[in-house]
Amino acid sequence: MKFFVYMLVLFSFSQMGHGNEAPEGDDFICDVEMLNCRVVDSDMAIGDSVGFFDKEGKLYAIGEVVKLEVGFREIEIIQLFSAISPDAQFRVISDDERKSALLDKHHYLPNYFVGASVGYKRMALVDSLAGFNCGVYLARRIHKHMAVFIRSDYAYVDAVIEREEIDERHTFDVQAALMSFYSGVAYEVFPQHYLSPLLELGAGIAAVNTARPDGVKIDEDIAGMHLLLQATLGVQLNVQNWRLQAGIVQSLVGNTGAHTFAATLARGI
Repeated sequence: MKFFVYMLVLFSFSQMGHGNEAPEGDDFICDVEMLNCRVVDSDMAIGDSVGFFDKEGKLYAIGEVVKLEVGFREIEIIQLFSAISPDAQFRVISDDERKSALLDKHHYLPNYFVGASVGYKRMALVDSLAGFNCGVYLARRIHKHMAVFIRSDYAYVDAVIEREEIDERHTFDVQAALMSFYSGVAYEVFPQHYLSPLLELGAGIAAVNTARPDGVKIDEDIAGMHLLLQATLGVQLNVQNWRLQAGIVQSLVGNTGAHTFAATLARGI
């Protein structure tokens, strides 16, 4: 009888048409978004709180029974702390237990991230130039604390500078555009906490173009392709599968230094 009921659960969820594999346990199945699960059980009542746990007792999710069927219950997921594993165990939890801070919760640790960054950059090209920086970000987790990443950034900076030319001071505009592509390693100190210090180290290449108004030759050795080295020190906010990073990026472009106050918003997939 239990086998027949379980096959009925599998069949009903197979008709949802999400196109991705839904998490399946021995006695439950959830939709791909993990917003709804069906469990093989005859004792749960509508309104019961249900917890999904790993074998060590850590909590994946909390749901509430919203529908009764013969031999199984439909559970709406209310709090999702991490992706529910196929080997998860479930049981009814009390209201006091549900509200208790003593429950050991999983925190979502996606394997892949995709995001975008914005920042304010200062570069020591001629005098100090300031401007804006934007880019894209891809990363893959290789360890609980570590991920490898690829970044591609574009920066445009400008300034008004003065130069002494034959005993006469000239004032003119200077612009510089910088395209960079680099990869590296990121280290999260507390990956399962909401807030964690973050360190990134990377290396790649940068292409710099400088405008020379009025034909004046200004630091022409900075233009062209250069080796790029960068280090980032910041903090990371972890909320479900979202990551918000903010920090100071110190870069070395050839023999020229730059630092950026940057923020990156990434989504785990």
